[in-house]
Amino acid sequence: MGTRTAAPTAMGTRARFGWGPVILLAGHLLIPLALAIAFNSYGPPDDAAFVRMAFATVAGCAISIASSVVAVVITFRHAQARIVRTVTGFGAGLLAMQSIGALSIASDQLLLRLGLG
Repeated sequence: MGTRTAAPTAMGTRARFGWGPVILLAGHLLIPLALAIAFNSYGPPDDAAFVRMAFATVAGCAISIASSVVAVVITFRHAQARIVRTVTGFGAGLLAMQSIGALSIASDQLLLRLGLG
């Protein structure tokens, strides 16, 4: 009967691992979450704790925006398919806009918690 054999591949061609999704996951979820956990106030917060948490939020948002840019650059340099570029660019843009909105919320919350707003 028929035996199946693998199709021959050209020398030097292999499937490339895409680092874009890994960078997006780490930059938008893991690193900001680690910063929030590290700089959280586990007791009754005072003014210093509010400032510390706000700066952790700003740092997480900055890392998130930077990871969006890096993921898009890596994907555009290495991806072959136009759909991969489109989806990565659109997704990174949405995540960057969400991070910019979180920056605004962090500043408003800090002012409210300090009693200045």
